Amino acid sequence: MSLAAGALAAVVLAAHPGHADWTPVDITHGPAPFGALFIGREIGAFKLLAAIDLDAEERRFGGYSGLVVSKDGGRLIAVSDAGTWLAAEIDRSEAGAIIGLSNAVTAPILGEDDAPLTDKLSSDAESLTVTGRSVLIGFERRHRIQRHSLDTARYHHAGAVAVPEGLKDAPSNSGLESLVALEDGRLILLTERLRVEGEAGAVRGWIGGPAAWLPFAYRPAPEHAPTDAALSLDGTRLYVVERAYSQQKGVRIRITETPLANLIEGAVVEPLVLATLGVGAPVDNFEGLAVARGPDGGERLYLISDDNFSKRQNTLFLEFARPMSYQKEAEPELPDL
Repeated sequence: MSLAAGALAAVVLAAHPGHADWTPVDITHGPAPFGALFIGREIGAFKLLAAIDLDAEERRFGGYSGLVVSKDGGRLIAVSDAGTWLAAEIDRSEAGAIIGLSNAVTAPILGEDDAPLTDKLSSDAESLTVTGRSVLIGFERRHRIQRHSLDTARYHHAGAVAVPEGLKDAPSNSGLESLVALEDGRLILLTERLRVEGEAGAVRGWIGGPAAWLPFAYRPAPEHAPTDAALSLDGTRLYVVERAYSQQKGVRIRITETPLANLIEGAVVEPLVLATLGVGAPVDNFEGLAVARGPDGGERLYLISDDNFSKRQNTLFLEFARPMSYQKEAEPELPDL
């Protein structure tokens, strides 16, 4: 997901004594494992531009499962499955390469009573998108979508979005992994492992909104599950990141795309594979995906990984370039946030 820089700047600037709930985070960075071997190389339809490993002493740092990046690629917001926000500026070298994050802040996500979400049943944030003057967060365990206001310094809870009735059948820890807002106000929801009867390996998704949720099926690769999605800059394609893990094969990642026109009621989506990552590449438990515009006008894709707060995993942040494949004059205007 991409959004205008103003919304992210407002969050970053909120970290001052008047907003004590925002805590500054000193994020250190280094090269991602195997990253140096792949920088500048083509990986499927993309070229890897950056692969860094992020870390911080702040106990709430980590677990990032949803991501948005400003449309100029200068700032980000992420949500953690421990119920926290992260906002930061993306630092670049003179050549434009990502070298780290700065001016970072974190804070608890607030519930409807304006109290921090603390128990795992309520705080498992997995997906993130922006629509109008709101940030929407998709949660697992207590499957739901919360709306948060961009017009408040703490992104206060601003109500709920009614979800499809069928979402209640999703496995507790494999629910609303992907949440994407469209220009026309509709939403795309994609679950991790809510299986579709009669469609081997396919998982349930919906497009629409509370007035009419239209179901479709998405078929990931065998052993894979979708962990996030983002809209292309021209608003015509849906990118999805899929993840698989086994002790024998390690972590494997696919990035796919599907024409938005294919997401219709009853459809079974067979996505086009754009890239794969596996053992020997800069790979981890990628659960956040975002899209922004590069200096050349082409698309940049960003991935962030969920380290599960484990010393055996990493918070990796990757940037890919894809050649411009759309007409700029047809690109929809993003809201001025």
